Amino acid sequence: MAIVNHFKNLYNPTFTPAISSSIPSGKTVPPHLHDQLVALVSYKEVQKAVFEGNESSTPGPDGFSFAFYRKSWHLIGYQIFRAVNNFFSSGSFPKGMKATAITLIPKNSHASHINDYRPISLCNVFYKIVAEVLANRLKWDLPLIIHDSQSGFIAKRCSTDYIILASEILREFKGSNKKFCAKLDIRKAFDCVSREFLIDRLIQKGFPNHFVTWIKGCIMDVPFSVCLNGSLEGYFNSAVGLRQGCPLSPLLFCIVMDSLSQMLSIPINNSCFKGVQCNNLNINHLMYADDLLVFGDATSDNAESLSSRLHLFGSKSGLFINASKSSIIFSNAVTEVAQICEVLGIHQVNDSFIYLGLPISPKWLKISHFQPLLSRSGYGVWKDHSWYETGVIKTIV
Repeated sequence: MAIVNHFKNLYNPTFTPAISSSIPSGKTVPPHLHDQLVALVSYKEVQKAVFEGNESSTPGPDGFSFAFYRKSWHLIGYQIFRAVNNFFSSGSFPKGMKATAITLIPKNSHASHINDYRPISLCNVFYKIVAEVLANRLKWDLPLIIHDSQSGFIAKRCSTDYIILASEILREFKGSNKKFCAKLDIRKAFDCVSREFLIDRLIQKGFPNHFVTWIKGCIMDVPFSVCLNGSLEGYFNSAVGLRQGCPLSPLLFCIVMDSLSQMLSIPINNSCFKGVQCNNLNINHLMYADDLLVFGDATSDNAESLSSRLHLFGSKSGLFINASKSSIIFSNAVTEVAQICEVLGIHQVNDSFIYLGLPISPKWLKISHFQPLLSRSGYGVWKDHSWYETGVIKTIV
């Protein structure tokens, strides 16, 4: 029962987040898109959600897979459509339909501690159908309302461009420039999101009331069990978190992280966080979901400004920085290295770090930096050739 209690405590913290009204909304949903978000659900939308689902994915607690729904669609399609339509009319699911099984995937071959496992949520397919319909409506609005620094799960934004941009910024860490680049890890990101904070942000972003009600119906009061040795153990409710395995979760997480983008972009208590210049662009951070790079002037005051924003964001959203998994690189001219590391509570690295699976560094990268990636990708033949870094990135990605 220790594992069950671990997740019970994780999803029911004593922490109470503050309201988010003090955070600027940023870009909001254009009024002319409201009708598309709250339109009556159609039979084609439901059918599309069913046939886009992964047929080989593991079913939720009820045992019915996408394969079952597809093969039986000619018999049950209209009944499923009516059931989905009932959710859109009432904003709630039948009891137990949101029940979710947590399965534990080992992160390595020597997993022995609970933190060595990655929890994946197995949702019932009927719930996934509803969530997929909502996700298909939401995803096209995100590019209009999410800060340009965020590339993860946003249509028409390419993560490769952001990797190259990060590399170009680090190229400027030379001469008398006093800059830093911090790679920040968010502790148990999806599992700790404050749902109240998310709902508040949806309202601030201008989403229609009906759409917000549907999102609440999907994410609030989710019961969990843990899959151990082939059987489900425990049954407990949850107060926080987004489920990894729900089609909506990555999109909703982007809305949460957009709050941090807004906080990094505005003055707080008459203090601004100063970013860096790159080709006439003022940039202070790049994101891919919870993978966060922060760039700034390497001064103690600027580090204090960043630290206060990160703590304020955590107090509102439930998302705090994991200092032990975060790191920072400085340009050679920086003199306040120890002070900045102490303020941020993270350690310095001198060479490079991995961002979105690829090494980035202020220095010219060698083929040896890419060797672990090349080995996994089966490109061992590259070791006999000279490759330009950007070409390697583009080819691999």
